[in-house]
Amino acid sequence: MRVEPGSERHCRQSKAFVKHSLRRDRSLPLWIAMCPVAAQAQLPLSIDALLMPPSTFTVSVQTQWQQRRQPVLAQRESSSGAARLSVAHSHAGQGFTAIGARYGVAPRMELNARLTHRQTRWRDPGAAAQRAEGYAADVGISWLALPERGAPAVLLDARADLVSRPALPGLDSQWFDGFELGVTGYRSLDPVVLSVSGRYRYQRFPESVAFAAPAAHSLVLAPQVNFAVNANVTLVGGFSMQYREVGEDPVGVVEPRIATALRLGLGYAAGRHSTFFLNTHISTSGSDGGAGFDLEWLYRFP
Repeated sequence: MRVEPGSERHCRQSKAFVKHSLRRDRSLPLWIAMCPVAAQAQLPLSIDALLMPPSTFTVSVQTQWQQRRQPVLAQRESSSGAARLSVAHSHAGQGFTAIGARYGVAPRMELNARLTHRQTRWRDPGAAAQRAEGYAADVGISWLALPERGAPAVLLDARADLVSRPALPGLDSQWFDGFELGVTGYRSLDPVVLSVSGRYRYQRFPESVAFAAPAAHSLVLAPQVNFAVNANVTLVGGFSMQYREVGEDPVGVVEPRIATALRLGLGYAAGRHSTFFLNTHISTSGSDGGAGFDLEWLYRFP
C-alpha cells in the first residue's frame, strides 16, 4: 500500500509504527530473562537420583540454544518519498552454557549452585546483526517433602540469583535480581514415571534497559512422562504452559502472555557415574515462537 508523506493516513501509520517498535524493542529483555526452558528441571533416569544421597557430590555441564522468528512492522520509503508499511521478521537467538554442582546434606535435602554464561544474537529488518554476552550465578535448595509411599511424592525447591548481567549491550551487573520457587509431584509406575511441576519466577530488570518494565512474573506448569526403554535408555516427553506478566512502565502495559511448548528428549546412562540428556523443545503457541535444544552431562562422585 502506497501512502503519501504528510497525509492523515501517513501520520496515523507512523504513530502506530513507533508504538509497535517500542513494544518490540522492550520485548527482547523480557524474552531473554523469562526463557522457560532454561529454568526447567530435568528428571533423572532414576527417581532415586532426584536428590543426592548424603555426602554425595554431582557436577553437571549443560549447553542450550533457542531461536525465534517474530513478525514486526517495517516502515520504508520509496524513491518518491512515499512511506510504505509492510510486515517483516526480526530474528533472535539465545544460548547458554552452565556448570552446576549438587551436594546431598541430608537424606531428603540437597544444596546446589550454578554458574551460567549467556550469549544473545538478534537482527532487525534492514539492520546489521548484533551480539551481546552476559552471566549469572545462583544457588538453590531442594527438599523431598513427601516420599513416594503408595502415593505421589512431592519435591520442593527454591533458587535465588546472586549476581547477573543480562546478555544485552550496555548493562551492568546487578545483585539479587530474581528468585524462583518450584514444586514437583511424581509417581513411578515401572517402566513409566509420571510427573507434573509448577514454577513461579520473579525477575527484576535493570533500570537502564530501555522500554523495559521494572519487573516480570512468570508461572510455568509442565507435565512430563519418562519411559524407561531399558536399564540405560529413557525417553522423555512433556508439555509446558507459561504465563508471563510484566508490570507497568512509562510506555504502557505489556499484556499478560501465555506460551506453550512441546518437549521431547532422550536420557542415556553411559556408566555408573555418568548420564547424558538430549532435549528438543518446540514452541506451539505464544508470540515468542521458535525452537531449540539442550544437552546436559551429569557426573556423580563417588
